[in-house]
Amino acid sequence: MQRGDYTFLPLKLRKSLNDNLVASSLRYSGAQIVYLIWCYLLIIVMLWIACFMIAYIIILPLAGKVSFSFFEPVLVSVPLMMINFGFHKLQLFLTRKFFLQDIPVIRPKGIKTQKALALENLKIFNILSFLMFFFHVIIGFVSCLTRITAGLWISLISLARIDKNMLPKGYEKQDTGYSAYIGMLMVEVHHRNPVASVFCNELLVSNREKGCANRVIDPSFHGTTVENIIPSIHKSDGFCTGGKG
Repeated sequence: MQRGDYTFLPLKLRKSLNDNLVASSLRYSGAQIVYLIWCYLLIIVMLWIACFMIAYIIILPLAGKVSFSFFEPVLVSVPLMMINFGFHKLQLFLTRKFFLQDIPVIRPKGIKTQKALALENLKIFNILSFLMFFFHVIIGFVSCLTRITAGLWISLISLARIDKNMLPKGYEKQDTGYSAYIGMLMVEVHHRNPVASVFCNELLVSNREKGCANRVIDPSFHGTTVENIIPSIHKSDGFCTGGKG
């Protein structure tokens, strides 16, 4: 960011007004503490719920403390997960052996090669794709639950990381914690930029040597940014050439 590269920031936050950025930066410290507290409390609650479910669904039914009907969801879900895992490996095997052309290409990362993304045996591929459609509709229920669970746990764990946006692209501005972090970051970059600090320092030293430092520094000057020092220099009727402007 100190080099002027803001491409990694969401477009809506990049185009925010300066008053919004400053107001967001004021919320950063308080938001960081509150998000840490909420993250800690929610993780404790979710761990308690998870332990409670494991006890009543797996441990207590096997120990005979509760009805064995609590164990039925495990008897249904585990075979489906094993079948899904087996078919996933089978699809990878068929893809490597029959559906990719044997043309080596370099992987994006590393020196190893892989087969080119070019299909062959298209008729068999289309038939298999049609047959696997019905299978994946059934397995999709389990996959959806897995996706919801994974998203829930990842969101809870990263709740305190307000430097990470938790909302989809286009809704970054609705994440108040992330907006506060971006506002703080923009304010810090504009006031702690080493290039701007050195440039302003050179201007002050140069004009002090020419005997007009008192005229250059405006009474309302409170920072070391280019935006603050340039107007004060122009107010002094330009750069001094000696004791006079």
